Amino acid sequence: MAKEIPFETAMRKLEEITRSLEQGDLGLEDSLKQFDEAMKLVAQCSRQLEQARQKVQLITEKNGMLAATPFNRDKDSMDGAESLS
Repeated sequence: MAKEIPFETAMRKLEEITRSLEQGDLGLEDSLKQFDEAMKLVAQCSRQLEQARQKVQLITEKNGMLAATPFNRDKDSMDGAESLS
């Protein structure tokens, strides 16, 4: 497996590939190569986001002890979350 690139770099590459594919200037073979690279980047980003979610879950502090708290994907705010400071 190739070394993973930073999440932000992968996202920028995905944006570039998307723009390139949307322009429609590439031939079929080049479009397929770009699409294949994009799918690999999407898989990598998904893995990295899952790892980040797990880290957030581990560092969530509740009542002075570490406790796994499910990450709420439906809310942008941290309602009811306690400060770690």
